[in-house]
Amino acid sequence: MKKTPVIIALSLLAFAACKHEDPLLHNAQKYIQALADYDFEEARRYATPETYEISLKYFEESVMPGLDSSFLEHNTPATIRIDSVAFLSDTQATVYYNKKTPLTNANATADMRLRDGQWLGHLLVSPISFHITNSDSDSLAQRPLQQQIDYSKRAPRKRTPAKE
Repeated sequence: MKKTPVIIALSLLAFAACKHEDPLLHNAQKYIQALADYDFEEARRYATPETYEISLKYFEESVMPGLDSSFLEHNTPATIRIDSVAFLSDTQATVYYNKKTPLTNANATADMRLRDGQWLGHLLVSPISFHITNSDSDSLAQRPLQQQIDYSKRAPRKRTPAKE
C-alpha cells in the first residue's frame, strides 16, 4: 500500500518529462505553419527581425495583395510534418519538412537561427528578383539596390543547339 503513492508520483514525473518539447522543433513548427497558412503576423513571432523586415513585410504588403483569393482558399489549410533537423553550427539549423495542402504535397527546408536563446526562422527574399537565400554573408537581398539591378542585367548565356 505504501508503494502505490510512490509509483503514482514516479509515473506522473515520467509523463511530465515526456511532454517536454524541444524549443527548436516547437518554434520551427509554429513558424513554418504560419507561413504555410499565410499568417505573417504569427510568423513574425517566430522569425528573426531581419526576416520580418526584409521578407515577411514584403510578402504581406506587396505579394499577397496580388494573389488570387481563390488560390489562397484552395491552398489552405496546410499540414506540416517535420522530418529531420540538421545542425550546421551551434546557432544555425536546417529543418526538413513536408507541406501538404489541398493543391500540393512538397518537401522543403526552413533555416532556423538561435538568437538570444530562442530558435527563430530565417529567410531573406529580395524584392527585385525574388532571390531566396539562407546565407548570412553575401546574399543578393543584402547587396545595395544598384548591385542587384546590375546583377539582373547580366547578358544571358548563348544557347548552342544540341548536335544530332
